[in-house]
Amino acid sequence: MIRFVLLFAALLVMPVSAMAERHDDETASLSCDHKEICVLEKLYRVRGLDPIWFEGERLSRKGRQAVEALQQASEHGFNPYRRYRLADVMDLKTTETNTQSIQKADFLITAAFYAYLSDLNGAALDFADFDRWVNTRNLDQAVDYYTPDDPLYRALSNALEAREAQAEAPFQKLNFGRRFLRPGNSHPAVPELRIRMADQGFLGDTELAEGDDPFVYDPALVAAVKAFQGVKGEKTDGVIGPNTLRLINRGVADEVNQIRMNMQRLRDLRRDRRADKRVEVSIAEYRLLAYDGGGVVLD
Repeated sequence: MIRFVLLFAALLVMPVSAMAERHDDETASLSCDHKEICVLEKLYRVRGLDPIWFEGERLSRKGRQAVEALQQASEHGFNPYRRYRLADVMDLKTTETNTQSIQKADFLITAAFYAYLSDLNGAALDFADFDRWVNTRNLDQAVDYYTPDDPLYRALSNALEAREAQAEAPFQKLNFGRRFLRPGNSHPAVPELRIRMADQGFLGDTELAEGDDPFVYDPALVAAVKAFQGVKGEKTDGVIGPNTLRLINRGVADEVNQIRMNMQRLRDLRRDRRADKRVEVSIAEYRLLAYDGGGVVLD
């Protein structure tokens, strides 16, 4: 799916005359180097090159739905401005309305929406599937159909929205200047550690108050770090070593990337929509499976 940006460019520079020549022979089989280009070309060929998303010089109701759907792609961990060239779409639909610019905007919306649904599906859509959704009255149904119906996926989507809102805040990584910070040790970074534990809910308001020496790693803060270690699957000894420090220093941006990766993994698990010919590798099982015609041919 990474090559979609290049495919957009290939689609947009494809001469209209070349597509029209193919349109002259409706029964001719398409010969395409990429499935994505083949699907998009056929989509316009069977429509006689008519716009899909425009009515005259304005976006149709369906066209507005497509653009709105692309604007919401961030809910699934995609950057619509980088991945689907949403800025170009917006520029084209609001600038001059000559035939060429309308045609280019229409192609770009089609390619972007095809890429979006394919990303949600975990594999490039076939022509019949995409054509069916293009013809539907409600494009939200298409997005819902390819979105994993999984409570964990929805929870990750909600967490992504919340964490992205915090990603712009500056984040300071802690460094205690030694390999281990043990209970009772003193260090200038301890007050920041105390705030970090309170922000993550491991230290209550009453425990946030500093003792006689704010730089001492005191029992209340040790208890908070132990709770943090337990949640993260670390040994709950209250000693801040390299592993615990790495987890403490894991910023919001790191969490956002992890959430996006996990959402992608849930999309990839939908084997019922994968290609019949494919190779799957499970690192956890130390196993490789090759499929052909939908069946396992190598294990």
